[in-house]
Amino acid sequence: MLFFGGCSGAGEPTGPAGPPGRLFGLAFGDAPGPGLTRLAVPLPSALAESLAFYAAPGQGDAPFGAALTQATLAFWQGGFFSVEAALAAPADAPALTAQLTRDLGPPHCREAASGRVCLWRAGDFEAVLEQSGDAARLMLRRAATAAAVAAALPQPPPLERAE
Repeated sequence: MLFFGGCSGAGEPTGPAGPPGRLFGLAFGDAPGPGLTRLAVPLPSALAESLAFYAAPGQGDAPFGAALTQATLAFWQGGFFSVEAALAAPADAPALTAQLTRDLGPPHCREAASGRVCLWRAGDFEAVLEQSGDAARLMLRRAATAAAVAAALPQPPPLERAE
């Protein structure tokens, strides 16, 4: 999954807030649909029954005007909450950035050694665009569900301080 930290830019959304209606034939909260292939992802035993990942075949919808491919859909307690996919045409990343900014407001971005990562938030919806070299990946997710999944992950024991 894409993770995000650091920011620049701020502000409230200026356009219509929220996710696209359907992604790969599913609305957020839907159960896995036909045509998806469950992925064998090693998970901690505490999450094995609640968290599942599926691959979507071929090229999917074009949320915010960007056609997606190589999609991984995530389901928490049987409900769809996140999709992470490659842009079918990575050169569309600047146009996608402009569209997300128009629809969701200014992003929070950071530069990293691997490339640029930008996050848009609108209510309980988040969009993350990662650009690295000739590749670009987009994640669309329900923020509250993503936070619940992160909270359910086993936490490592605290580091002991040497005295």
